[in-house]
This record gives sequence, structure tokens and C-alpha cells, in this order.
Amino acid sequence: MLRRLKPLLGEAIAATDGEAGRVEEVYFDDDHWRLRYLVVNTGGGLTGRKVLVSPEAIDRAKSSDDAVAVRMTRDEVAHSPGIDADMPVSRRFEEANAHYFRGAEGTASLPEEQREAARSHLRSSGDVLGYSVYAADGKLGHLDDLLFDDGEWAVSGLVVEGVGPIPAAAVDAIDWRTREIRVRLRREELAR
Repeated sequence: MLRRLKPLLGEAIAATDGEAGRVEEVYFDDDHWRLRYLVVNTGGGLTGRKVLVSPEAIDRAKSSDDAVAVRMTRDEVAHSPGIDADMPVSRRFEEANAHYFRGAEGTASLPEEQREAARSHLRSSGDVLGYSVYAADGKLGHLDDLLFDDGEWAVSGLVVEGVGPIPAAAVDAIDWRTREIRVRLRREELAR
């Protein structure tokens, strides 16, 4: 079923033995357009540990409109890899900059670390929502939401207010530094 991403944020994670946290954001791959991880806050508010839960652990048959059921116990969710295990592009750039400016010895130079971060295709929903979206012939607006198939966990489209869904396959580039998404279609093609 095709769903919007934003309503998923804040949903409870229903483990096999009770609630295990809440979905805080989603990491997705902008090369293959797949949701890679749910970022789950396992505690209350700012104090909870943030862990990565793969969509492969989700039990769609037991999920509801306000909870994502997983085939894991609360303890298994709590001991899932932390968010530092696989960081999105923006976090990799931030860490490269911080590492460089702290004067770490024996490490790669800032440009090399940034090139490595740029090769990553892992994006954070929390980062990209709100990015400016540009067609080949001008600005369209801001990214309001993502559309995904909750069976395949594939991102199928981008929602830009006043434009309607834009196919994910039409995205040419996402630039973390400028907070822009560029699509290879023209505005008139998207108005159809």
C-alpha cells in the first residue's frame, strides 16, 4: 500500500512483548530508493537511545494505523545497532568537518573525508524534508513528504506542495550542502 512518510513518524514500535519505542525518522537510500532503517527512540523524549531497525523486521500483518509491529522483542530492539552504525550523508559531512577541525593526526584530509561522505546514498528523512525542489526549468517548492510502498519499502515519489507526486526516479541530485533536490523534468511535465 502506498503511504506518506510523515504519518509514520511518531508511531509506536510494537515488539512481540510490548511497546519498544517510537519511530523518530527514517533513513533511505537515494540511489535505489529504498527505506533502509527506521530510527527508533527506545526511551522517552530526548533521553532515549536511538537505534536502527530494518524494515525487514516489520510484521505488516500485525501493524496498525498507530503502531509498527516488529518481529523482535523489546530487548532486541533496545540492543539494535545505534544510529552511529550507519550514518546519513549529512552526519558524515558533520563528522568529517568536526574531525578535521579538531586537528586529528594521521587521518585523511577534509576533502577526502567529504568525498567519502558524498559517495554515501543514505539520507535522513529529518534532513531532506523541507529541502527546496527544482525542476529543470525552475523552482517547484519545498519537499513536504515522501511516498513509499509499505510492502516493498520502496520510495516511489516526492510530495511537493501544489505540484503533486514527483516520481523518485526523476530525481537527478540531492545536495546536502545547499539543501536542494533537482529533478530532470520540466515544470510543464509535472503539471500533467
